[in-house]
Amino acid sequence: MNSFDLVVRRLGEGSPGGEVCPVCQRRPLVGERDLCVWCEQRRRDGIEHRLAGEGTVWTGEIADETGRVALLVIPLDLKGWLDGTMLHTLFITSPQDMVRGQKAEEVLTWDWASLRDLFPHLDEGQAEVEQRKGMKRTVREKRQQQKRLLEEQERVQDHRQHIAGDERIPQERQAMLLQQDDNRLAEIRRDLGAMASDLAGLEPILARPLSPAGMLVRHLQSKAGQEERVQALADDLQKQTRYDLAPEDAFLLALARKNPSASRLLRVWQTTEELLKEQAEGLRMAVEERQRAVFTLESKGSKPPPGLYTADVPLLGRTDLFVRPDDGKGQTVVWLMEKQVERLRREALGREVRLVARETGQAVGQSYTIAAVASEAYRPFQVITVGPNLLLAMLPANRAMEVAEGMQHAYTEELSKVQGRLPFHVGLVFMDAHYPMFAALDTARRLAETFDALDDEPLEATLEMAGETDDGYDLTMRSDRFGAWTWHVPAVRGDEAVDWYHPYFLVREGEGLEERGMSLIGPEGRWVHVSQLRPGDRVALWPNFFDFLFLDTVSRRFEAQAVPESNRRPHALLGRHHSSRPYLLDGVARLREVWEAIRAAPGMSETRLEGATSLLAQKWQAWQLANADSPERRADWESYRWLVKEVVARDFGGSATIEESILDGAFFDTVELYRHILKEPIESRDCKTAGSSGQDQEVKK
Repeated sequence: MNSFDLVVRRLGEGSPGGEVCPVCQRRPLVGERDLCVWCEQRRRDGIEHRLAGEGTVWTGEIADETGRVALLVIPLDLKGWLDGTMLHTLFITSPQDMVRGQKAEEVLTWDWASLRDLFPHLDEGQAEVEQRKGMKRTVREKRQQQKRLLEEQERVQDHRQHIAGDERIPQERQAMLLQQDDNRLAEIRRDLGAMASDLAGLEPILARPLSPAGMLVRHLQSKAGQEERVQALADDLQKQTRYDLAPEDAFLLALARKNPSASRLLRVWQTTEELLKEQAEGLRMAVEERQRAVFTLESKGSKPPPGLYTADVPLLGRTDLFVRPDDGKGQTVVWLMEKQVERLRREALGREVRLVARETGQAVGQSYTIAAVASEAYRPFQVITVGPNLLLAMLPANRAMEVAEGMQHAYTEELSKVQGRLPFHVGLVFMDAHYPMFAALDTARRLAETFDALDDEPLEATLEMAGETDDGYDLTMRSDRFGAWTWHVPAVRGDEAVDWYHPYFLVREGEGLEERGMSLIGPEGRWVHVSQLRPGDRVALWPNFFDFLFLDTVSRRFEAQAVPESNRRPHALLGRHHSSRPYLLDGVARLREVWEAIRAAPGMSETRLEGATSLLAQKWQAWQLANADSPERRADWESYRWLVKEVVARDFGGSATIEESILDGAFFDTVELYRHILKEPIESRDCKTAGSSGQDQEVKK
């Protein structure tokens, strides 16, 4: 028997029936404990750590006025980045970097296609560069010789002047010395003339720019060992079957790409971690400050033991109280309005409460007297975990959609140059405040796995329009699955120069694709600079997704996973073939727009909305439209489209926004989200009563 088994056996001697701890499922319970010693300590340490942080650990305090909370799930898929694949789509150099001493209009003619054409001429470029280096050495040596001759000429002239003016030197000797100096000065002038002639012939040649092949070779040799590294990378890429690159394409990719070194992978890790930490810190400002009541409880001079209790609190009724371990005071752990806290401060003093342990249901000690009541400010949120690839946080349900939109804007500002390559997903899991946390976290895991599965294959979309802006391009794309949406892609660096390094897109099909200069073969296919995308291009993307789920039962969490064949999450009404979930993250704002269009409809009321929604849902089910599309269903779909048009004209003022949302399914999600989950009211502007004469009209065909 090993030492671990011995410990377990000895501890189990005090455990009635040999029960095992329900948390760790490994260690035995000792005596009458509800948890093992280790799990109790870990729970105690965890509570103390959470209490010391910002926000609140109590879901009752986080809940909104309807008693509901939202679990925010933000996973980032870094697989393709940490294995180096997507780093091959970010470039460390560009064709424009290789051009020196040329005019701006000539620089713009350089592109990846022109570099590819230079690949067969690298030997010629190498010879030209070596020849140019030899010329530079010759010029340098001649200039040094020229400098030495000029210095010697000056010395000889000074010496001649000195000899000519010295009367002490005999005349014959003076004449001889002067003749020697004159001869040397003549030689120097002759040598200087020859050097000037040589330099005049070499300098114009050096002033001329290198040939394109020579410029490429010079760039490769600009850093020590770079030429050898590029060639080694090109050889390695050519061997990899997943790329299937020609020698020219392997050379270009090796020249351009960022090498997935440990330092670069660390920067990717740190960049995403900083982004998610910023969003986690921003949650503090996304929720309004609230007040909790804090009671000083006394009983014959003693304070209650720390823990979570249920008590009949004056003015509140039966509610939960947490006795804090640091000061022994009891605090409310449910959402309270400010007027409730103020009333407690005035009227609860001197009243008695009896504490009942939440876990055992047993009363603790005698009754405790409320000696003082104070208010304490807190922010209703809690960050559960934050790291480079995951953010989990709790917040009030009524703030969740606004936060989701804020996350989408943050991604656009920070990572827009790599959108379509770095998936950033947002999931919202709505639940009542006292929903089991294990089931909520399991839902978050399943939702993250769904997002992860969706990232396995890129989404293909057609580029409808590419409009140039001051700092980049607005790309309007359309897919059969998500319809049309627009991305803004920056294409300018901080120094206002064109960014040739980051904004590239994977284009599967397109007119004249291979002739586009600023494109090259990389992971998955041809990557084209945003400036050379054309309408009609078939673009492959890894987009950002958004999804939400309401947990009304514990088993509802199993619905968080998508169907692999359709990459859709089954919908209670629309089924798995026509479900609109998950959405593009860019479509979060559209759900709000649809809801505002519903509320703005003339004479809108809860009765009218419920009647229209029920009619549409009944006909959808009666005509079995949730099944896969087929020619036999064409007549039913035509009937449904006619019905939608009539219902929209009758109940929603003919709104095109609402008609489109009904046909693509977003309408039903909008009603579920805003009316049934968030319980937002419908403010009717034109209708005096809950119903109207138009509501009772029957739509017939």
